[in-house]
Amino acid sequence: MRKLLFLALVVISIQFTAKSQNPYAEAIVTLEKNPTGDIDELVAIVTNPAHAQYLNSKPKTGYKNLQQAINLSITYANKGWLQTENCTQILNAFSNQGMDFSNSGKESVSDNLLQQYVYDYNYKYQNVGLIIYQEILHRGYDPFIIPDKKGLSMFGFAIKHTETGSYYLDELVKTIDMNSYTESLNMSPFIWLTSNPSSENLLALRHLIFYDKDLNINERFDDGKTSAFDRAVALNNIDLANLLIEGGLDLRAICQSCASENYLHRIALYNALDIFNTFPANEVEDLINQADVNGKSPIFWALENENPELAIAYAKAGADLELKNNEGESVMQVANRYAEANQAFIIVGREILDN
Repeated sequence: MRKLLFLALVVISIQFTAKSQNPYAEAIVTLEKNPTGDIDELVAIVTNPAHAQYLNSKPKTGYKNLQQAINLSITYANKGWLQTENCTQILNAFSNQGMDFSNSGKESVSDNLLQQYVYDYNYKYQNVGLIIYQEILHRGYDPFIIPDKKGLSMFGFAIKHTETGSYYLDELVKTIDMNSYTESLNMSPFIWLTSNPSSENLLALRHLIFYDKDLNINERFDDGKTSAFDRAVALNNIDLANLLIEGGLDLRAICQSCASENYLHRIALYNALDIFNTFPANEVEDLINQADVNGKSPIFWALENENPELAIAYAKAGADLELKNNEGESVMQVANRYAEANQAFIIVGREILDN
């Protein structure tokens, strides 16, 4: 019995000694106590082949060791000594030992890093947060995933901070095509922003439209029907519409996959009178009498959708009231077919024809 107890104590003693003699941990602790040297000292510790076994991929121990290195990086950053390449070298060392920076979810290293050093940093860590953000993004992590621990994706974080600085959003633009379909959003990031035009999203959109040279603001869904301006019209959002117009949107674009409709047809579909009032007059002049595949100009759509105020606005903007659709019906005949709803237009239309 005494022999067994003695052997157990020996094993425990050996394990304790092994832990206490962890050269990586000892080197880091020594540097923590006296971080007066160069950042290269930290990089040398982390990238030392003799320490490779301690940079493992296990969530608890691996992340703890990485956390120690990053905390020391913050110390150097506060002294102005940290460079992006230093942080890259440190993360590469852990990555080479199997640490996966692309996964999200339970015990995800990237989620923990983002949570601790990016999302909650509030400028506390100076440029370290941005460097970590860049590194995780470049290592294959999906920036549109919303982690369980925090209801914010890398994309959402970039949008949220556009007002105080566009560097996170700019980093996304360098890495992600904002017009490409993204499974996590079920659409492109650009269309997602136009589909959710909050004040924050509009601010980010403004930045993208005027600074992302590869952005296609005329992008449509695969079905050809939904574009950014369609979202503005459907939501009757004047701020979004004005932003897109200001950004050089092709207002004369035709939706070939949806009966050759132009944007005035779409405005009539959603009765977006306020959006029509923002349309440049020269664009209205070219589109107002343009017919779809059924021979219907936008005013036909306004009347068939029982939008008399918009139909009146179209008429005053130059809509030809003597046009006929492919079935031979004139504008006024269609108005009379929906006479109860379009009574206000019928009165104005007759006055225009009489004059």
